[in-house]
Formats: sequence, structure tokens, C-alpha cells
Amino acid sequence: MTTSGTGKGPGFTLLELLFVIIIIGILVGVSFPGLRKTFNRLQLDDCSRELQQFMNYLQERSVIERKVIYFYIDAENKKYWAQFLESNNRIRTYSIPAAITIETKQPQVKFFPDGKIEAFSARLTGPGGDTISLTSEGVFGSVKIQSED
Repeated sequence: MTTSGTGKGPGFTLLELLFVIIIIGILVGVSFPGLRKTFNRLQLDDCSRELQQFMNYLQERSVIERKVIYFYIDAENKKYWAQFLESNNRIRTYSIPAAITIETKQPQVKFFPDGKIEAFSARLTGPGGDTISLTSEGVFGSVKIQSED
């Protein structure tokens, strides 16, 4: 038993579907630049946090194992790693995302068994121009992150 004489059930017309698709397309187009900026910022934040955590880990490991650890940053190849003074084996190697650049005047930092870190500063720049600095005071200080926005 149908109420309309056509025998068709409820549904959408092609025109209604096109209208909805156009509205969704406009909303995505308007929000895309904001989403891109947010993604770029998240990538920069993640990279800087990972670098900070690794360096703080190296400080703790140096104290626990009573050994000097060398930390290296290769800005050109976008990698950083650490190794013990007397060993050529790397503790761990990390890659820096291609969209992020890193600048530092200290491509090598020493972590000492007494908890000291050589003074260090690095600047990470994301594709959107956002910048984050990482620093250590050098004497019994951990590595700190500071946004430069």
C-alpha cells in the first residue's frame, strides 16, 4: 500500500545530493588551510618533545651508568643520535621530519656522570614558519622547550 501513485519510497533526489556535496566541499575548502597549519604545528611540537625527552633520558642514563655520553645532531642529514665515549655503537638514532629544519651551534653535546650537561641550544623551524627553541643551562639542568611565537 503506497500513498503516492508512483510506488517509490522515501529518498533523495540527485539535486539534493549534489547540493549537500557542494556544501561539504565548500566547508572542507575553507577549513583546509587551518587544518594544514595545525598539522604542521603538531609535527613541530612532536619533534621538539621527542628531542627533549631523548636528551633528558641521556642525562639520566649517563648518571645511572656513570659514563660520558655524546649526543650528536646532523642537521644536514636530519638525524640525531647518542653514543658512549668509548664506543662507536649508537644508543639510538632518530630522524627529523623532512619539513622541519634544525639549527644549532653545538652539533655535539656531552652528558656527564655527575648530571651536568654541556650548554646547548637548538632551534627547530616548521614549514609554516613556527619556531621552537631547546636549551639546557649546562649545570644540572634538564633540556627545556620554549616556543618563539
